[in-house]
Amino acid sequence: MTIGGRIFDKFGTKAAVLPGFTLGALSLSLFSQIKPSSSLTFTLCAIVLLGLSQGLVNMQVNNHALQSVPMKNISRVTPLTNEMMQVVNSFAIAFLTAFLSGQIKKQTGLSPLQANLTAFHHTFYLLLIFVSFGFILSLFLRKKVKA
Repeated sequence: MTIGGRIFDKFGTKAAVLPGFTLGALSLSLFSQIKPSSSLTFTLCAIVLLGLSQGLVNMQVNNHALQSVPMKNISRVTPLTNEMMQVVNSFAIAFLTAFLSGQIKKQTGLSPLQANLTAFHHTFYLLLIFVSFGFILSLFLRKKVKA
């Protein structure tokens, strides 16, 4: 988050978010390739890339949104954005859990390990689609919010 904050301050939201979504896509691509024989190093690389992605995207998009609000409305918007993040995160977790569970049930004729692995791969592919949408939407952000 520190690096993302510095990039945000110097170059604006887009300069932090585009590489962040790219790292997120790379991380999810790695996660979708995990096998029982995957090394710990491979898994840790995927986790680190996902963490870097989160640090480059989350806070910067929130700051961008808050800086876009007129100062007279900031006292209303700040708690609203916090509440929305909580609600959206809860729905996202519920949706992904239901999707994963449904994918596990669809994997018939496979060993339990292979069924779970395939279901997780499908879930990571779905997340990759969401990250791609985020990347496309971030292309429309203004380069830097004027203070």
